[in-house]
Amino acid sequence: MASDTPKEPVPDMPPMRPEPEPLPPDVPDVPFPPDVPDIPPLPDVPPTPPTPDVPDMA
Repeated sequence: MASDTPKEPVPDMPPMRPEPEPLPPDVPDVPFPPDVPDIPPLPDVPPTPPTPDVPDMA
């Protein structure tokens, strides 16, 4: 049932900006520093054996 009551005018939504906001120029894409070498695993650290006094909850 169409009523003749005028509805409140719907304000036009502003169009979504398709382009993302650019990053500030003072924040560059920082790559990993080349002077930090990969830390190799310590070979002199043996794996921790299971604690014998802790029963296996099965």
